[in-house]
Amino acid sequence: MAELIAYDETMLERISAFWCKVFPEWPEAGDSEQTRQIVTKPENLDVSLLCQNGELIATAISMRQIAPDGSSNIWISVASEPAQLSAADLKLLLSRISGLDAELPNTWHIISLQERLPEPLELALAEEGFLLDRMTREMEWCGDAVPLADPGNLRIQEYDGGDAAIDQAILDLHNRSYRALRLVSQMSPQNVWRPYFGQKSRGMVICWDGDSMASFAEWGVLDDKPIVTSIVAARSHWGTSAAAAAGTRAMQHLLDMGYRRLLTYASTRNTAAYKLHLRYGWREVKVVSPVYIRKL
Repeated sequence: MAELIAYDETMLERISAFWCKVFPEWPEAGDSEQTRQIVTKPENLDVSLLCQNGELIATAISMRQIAPDGSSNIWISVASEPAQLSAADLKLLLSRISGLDAELPNTWHIISLQERLPEPLELALAEEGFLLDRMTREMEWCGDAVPLADPGNLRIQEYDGGDAAIDQAILDLHNRSYRALRLVSQMSPQNVWRPYFGQKSRGMVICWDGDSMASFAEWGVLDDKPIVTSIVAARSHWGTSAAAAAGTRAMQHLLDMGYRRLLTYASTRNTAAYKLHLRYGWREVKVVSPVYIRKL
């Protein structure tokens, strides 16, 4: 019989060891200090642990994110080995968060996972009101030469921080571009350059149209994986080469660092990004990171 317990400091080593097993490709998963930072974030609402016969079999961390329209998103990050979970186990794991912000209008409970659940567990989620909303395409590019997009009259800048005005322009473009997408966090001045977990290096390629930021592409090396983490274009430059010009130069930067296999990710709902990646030689590797939503 599975047992649901709340987090306390005595569980830290067990959580680290469990995450190391569940996330073998994440080197910091077994780092107790990294684990402490994750489970004690001030924005966390709840940290639930599911044990069976004394063994940890799942963790769930819930945090609140206020959407641009003021409504509440409750994000629930679940770590588990699905083969070890029953439908009853999953429902028990989620029981502590079932009423979070239920009194507020237009609250969403959002579960993010590494892989899609087996059908019995997905049915159990549906019984609790959670439906699959989207997934993420993991894509790769391999080669020795990047097909650089013509920037036209745009000016290209390599940027790695340090200019408050440019940081503000990045923040403004990001927030304007994603304001209508409830599941994308609004950027704040404090997190423009907040390091990602496992970050080795990071930078941006910016395209300027005069004094206006037309697009930017962010690249990073995370856990020794070279990734184009995002490409954003101003609405005024949709349908132009602005996104491609920034994105292909981010690819070129990683190529110049010696990498010949690059990664990127695109939501299954973002058809434009998917088509852009295909046009410049990316291919889909697999579909990961399902997101299930319960709308209260």
